[in-house]
Amino acid sequence: MLLAAALSMVSMVSGCAGPVSTERSQGVSTGLARLDAAIVGFDAARTRALAQAGAPVTAARALDDADAAAAQADQGVAAQARRRSRVAVPAARAALAGLAATLRGYRAGAVELAAAARAASSLDDIQRAALNEVVQAAEAESDAIDAFRVAGQSAWPAYASLDEAQGVWLTRAGAGWYRDATESANAYAVLVQDQRLALEQARTLLRRVDVARRPASARVQTSLRAATAALASLRSPGQPGS
Repeated sequence: MLLAAALSMVSMVSGCAGPVSTERSQGVSTGLARLDAAIVGFDAARTRALAQAGAPVTAARALDDADAAAAQADQGVAAQARRRSRVAVPAARAALAGLAATLRGYRAGAVELAAAARAASSLDDIQRAALNEVVQAAEAESDAIDAFRVAGQSAWPAYASLDEAQGVWLTRAGAGWYRDATESANAYAVLVQDQRLALEQARTLLRRVDVARRPASARVQTSLRAATAALASLRSPGQPGS
């Protein structure tokens, strides 16, 4: 959490027992306590959004790897990929189902960060501008992730069908249904032939929206680094980097 690390006002937010310190009182009066909490909340919300956006990509890659191996009747490699997909596929389904709510939390975190920055009277113009850029970049990133979510929901049925077909093929291959590699590969081709066009369209769509969201995420990372540098002077004495 780059930004949260920049504002480590220990006596303000550590929750230590004892009398309220002068530094804590000053932090409340200048709005820095609220800003510190907003930064932590923003970082947590963004981390959740990025993790959920990455889950469908991870699952699709595992299924694509299994697909390529099964098409060549490589049962061992396909089984390895399927072991990854058994974890990744449920995670992808859950991520796609929950991503809209997570994005609402991310946007709310950006709104609160903007409000906290406005309320923090001790910030200088450079610090305030750096935080405003984080907020604007986050808004663009949340829109890009939302576009990815919509596309992911459209693409996922094809991957769900592929997942089912791969399970059938591996079960049969493991039970000795196929006499040789050629027969095994042909059997897999038959299992997925009706899905192949939809699958290729889903792959193209998922790849395109995943690539499209990356510049927005890179902008947020750049803005976070700039804000971290701008807020460095707010660290308590003795903190790392102060």
